[in-house]
Amino acid sequence: MDDLKKADIFISASPLYSSMNNEFDSVNQIFDKLWNRTYWNTPIFIIIREAANLLYSRIKVRDNQSMAKAELTYMLRESRHSGLALGLDSTKHTSIDVDVRKLTDYLVLKNLGMYGLPRDLHWIYSVFDPNALQKINPNELGMVTKEGAMGLGTFDLPKWHKREGEHILRKVGVNPKYYESEKESEQAIQYVREALNDLEEPTPTEVSEWIKKNKEVELAPNAVGLYAKRIGYHSDHEQKDGRRKRILKPVDE
Repeated sequence: MDDLKKADIFISASPLYSSMNNEFDSVNQIFDKLWNRTYWNTPIFIIIREAANLLYSRIKVRDNQSMAKAELTYMLRESRHSGLALGLDSTKHTSIDVDVRKLTDYLVLKNLGMYGLPRDLHWIYSVFDPNALQKINPNELGMVTKEGAMGLGTFDLPKWHKREGEHILRKVGVNPKYYESEKESEQAIQYVREALNDLEEPTPTEVSEWIKKNKEVELAPNAVGLYAKRIGYHSDHEQKDGRRKRILKPVDE
């Protein structure tokens, strides 16, 4: 959570991930970490592009679609208790499940093109000109609140936004390193082994941080524990620095 203090805006872009599944797993990890905050003094706003993918990503970590949908709906309804606000972007309004749409506080309307609004929102046409909504400029928008208030506004492109044709990774000096899918476990085990050899009775979190610093690869503490077990380590709870921590030790100790 301390990483959130380093900047005001964080962007999770697809080129930073080796696959769509890897991206969904990582986004869920962030989502769950924010959801599980028991105390907060700074609200966090997350905007999900192509929001239908959010439900799909939750299905990956739950047994079935019904469970994933029920959990997501509950999380959205109760998210204010965790200081979490969620923005959902979708090309098609009905791509988002109706139980999720009913929780909307603010509906932002952009260029609707040839498809227009779904039937249950046709009442908006009594206030906004349908032809105008079909061809408004990229920086213009309409907004409807859950109380029924309506308005028009503009939001100009931020100066830091990526421009079309711009090589964003080269521009910001980022060179992602991906696991080779067929060698992912072997690479991860090697990184964990090197960290364990270099550190003295570390915790899974300390191993994860070592790998991030020295290999520039993200490996969650839970995954560290699993890989450590495969190379002959077990976890033992001990007092360390005045706190009870899970220490990784060779099985023969």
